[in-house]
Amino acid sequence: ADIVLSGRVADASLIVGPMLHAEGWAKNAATADLPLCSPIESWAPMEVLHPLDIVAGWTLAGHLIECGAQVTGGNADSWAEINDLVNLGYPIAEIAADGSSVITKPEGSGGAVTRANVAEQMLYEIGDPASYFTPDVILDITAVSLDEIGPDRVAVAGARGRPRPDNLKVSSCYSDGWFASATLLVPGPQAIAKAKATDYILNSRLAGLEELVIHTELLGTGITMPKGGIELQEDLPEVMIRWSVKSPNRTDVEIFGKSVAPLVLTGPAGVSGYSARPRPRSQLRFVPLLVNRETVEARVDIPMLRTLRKALTERRPDLEARVFNRLQRISENENRIITKRIAGRVLRGLERPIGRGKVD
Repeated sequence: ADIVLSGRVADASLIVGPMLHAEGWAKNAATADLPLCSPIESWAPMEVLHPLDIVAGWTLAGHLIECGAQVTGGNADSWAEINDLVNLGYPIAEIAADGSSVITKPEGSGGAVTRANVAEQMLYEIGDPASYFTPDVILDITAVSLDEIGPDRVAVAGARGRPRPDNLKVSSCYSDGWFASATLLVPGPQAIAKAKATDYILNSRLAGLEELVIHTELLGTGITMPKGGIELQEDLPEVMIRWSVKSPNRTDVEIFGKSVAPLVLTGPAGVSGYSARPRPRSQLRFVPLLVNRETVEARVDIPMLRTLRKALTERRPDLEARVFNRLQRISENENRIITKRIAGRVLRGLERPIGRGKVD
C-alpha cells in the first residue's frame, strides 16, 4: 500500500511498520506463518545477524522525526541563528536496511538540520537513554553517533536494542469534576501589589465554596523560573493575573466565572478584563497504566459501518454496494487474518473497556 491509516499507535512504530514491509520482514513472517503479535526480531530473514539492533535503529529514526520540525530547528536553543523559521521544513529520514539513517529536510526549505538539533530531539522525552521503552523494542541510545555529512544532513548510527517489554502503555482518562481559567490585566504602578490584592479579594469572596480549589499565577513575575527561583519584586509595567480553578461541583466553577468581571470595578484601580466569562468544562484526569500485552486483542473496526451506514444509504442507496459492503468484507477478512495469527492469551468476554485512551 502507498498509504496506511492506523489508530493512535506509538509514534516511532509508524516508521518501524513500513520498514518491516520495505525490507521483506513482514513477508518473511507471513510466509513462515508467524503470529502477528510475535516479537518483531523473529520476523527477520536468516541472513540478518542483529535484528534487535536494526529494529532499534528504525525506532530511533521514527523518534527523531516524530515531532515534525522540532528536529529541523523548531523549538531549538539556537533559534536566533536558524534561517527562515517562517518556512520551516519538515524532516526526512533516509533509513537503511541496517538500521542507520540520515536526517535531512526538503531542499530550499527553512530551518537547519544540525548535529545539535538532532541531539536535542534524540533526548526529547527519552527518560533513561539506555532503556527507552517502545512496544517494539527497548532502545539504547548511549552509543549512538551523530555526524554532519553535508549541509542539512546528519547521519545516525549505533542504536542498540533489547527484547520488547512484556507490558504496553495505556493512556487512560477518567472524569474528575469541572474546571475553568480566567485572566485579568493589572497595570502599574504597583502592579504586583495590586495583583496580589486582587487575588486576595477573589479568594475571600469565594471562601465559602469549600470544594473549589483556586490556583493563582502572576504572569510576568518569574513564574516560569526553575523551582527555588526568586519572584521578581521590582515594580513592573503590568502583570497578568491568571486563575485556574477546579471543583467536583459545576456550580462552584460557574460562581467563580461570574466573580471575575466584578473585580474590574470592585478592586484596585486600572484592572481590566482580558477575555470573556470563563465557562465550566468537564475535566478528564490522565492516568498512565501498564497492561500485559497478552490482554490486548488486535482487530480492525470500521465505526462508520455502525454509525453512518443507515443514514447514508437512505439518501444514497448505491453506497450500500459500492462502499459499505466492500468495507464490511475488508473488515471481516482482516479480522480473520488477525485471529489466525494472533499471539498469546487473549482475555475475552470483557463487557466494558478499561477506560478512554490509547494503547502505545
